[in-house]
Amino acid sequence: HGNQSMNVVIVIADALRRDMLDPERAGGPAMPRLSERFADWHQFDRCIASAPWTLPSCTSLMTGRSSDVHQHFAHTHRLTCDLLTERFGTDVVKAAVVNNSVLAESSGLFEGFDEYTLLRRHDETFDAAHRFLDARQADGKSYFLLLHTNLAHDYNLHSTREHYEWYYPDRDDWFELG
Repeated sequence: HGNQSMNVVIVIADALRRDMLDPERAGGPAMPRLSERFADWHQFDRCIASAPWTLPSCTSLMTGRSSDVHQHFAHTHRLTCDLLTERFGTDVVKAAVVNNSVLAESSGLFEGFDEYTLLRRHDETFDAAHRFLDARQADGKSYFLLLHTNLAHDYNLHSTREHYEWYYPDRDDWFELG
């Protein structure tokens, strides 16, 4: 459409349950800074994982193919499907900020990205995403950002017991997973 650009941000909250996006249950909005930043953007909030674990599910997202087609269940498998990054062309800055070692560069999902960052700490992941978005706001370049957070997946957080007891008030079988 002429000079009109479209920026795309995909946020993957690994193992996040839909019910935890309810601000009243979660104690506030999930990802408040990103929610504020994207308040007037088109959002798709009825997304369902195509596979029960990270690598094949993210592969489906990045290829548009179901896991029974792409068969990408291990890093030793070579992808034969085109990646989403190829659809954006060369004028779009493509970046990935990920927080799960399953999505390391060896996963094969990050070819075609101009920037790829694997971070261990959750706060670093969101800070890196905001730095990228701030830089694009400053330079005016179109972008595709894939942000993967493992925050919800981190079962050993101090808040685990509180959430479990809130969802299952009649049970007394919580135990420490770590």
